[in-house]
Amino acid sequence: MLPLAAALAAAVAWLEAAKMSKLSLGPVVKTVTSFIALVYALCAFFVFAAPQAAVRFFSLWFHGLDLTKIVITTTPSLFSLFLGFLSSILTAAILAVIFAQLWNRFQEAQQ
Repeated sequence: MLPLAAALAAAVAWLEAAKMSKLSLGPVVKTVTSFIALVYALCAFFVFAAPQAAVRFFSLWFHGLDLTKIVITTTPSLFSLFLGFLSSILTAAILAVIFAQLWNRFQEAQQ
């Protein structure tokens, strides 16, 4: 979920710079879910193309957690990739809705 946090942080920075008062829910959800879909697809590609290198790379994102200790014995199935993709998209959509609603509420309270 680190990419989602980065996307939301970038959105907050942009919104602050643009001084937008209210967010439209649809574009926020579409933007965040599209970004997560792209990140998930790239991750899946690298896991298929170079599993050990992908694990070493993603270990850099988890401070103090050595993912290289995980032994990759099988390649993920297409079904498991689909379920992971679907759950990532749904989680991103839910978090984007919460983000936009909170943003709008805070903006209203500030005015």
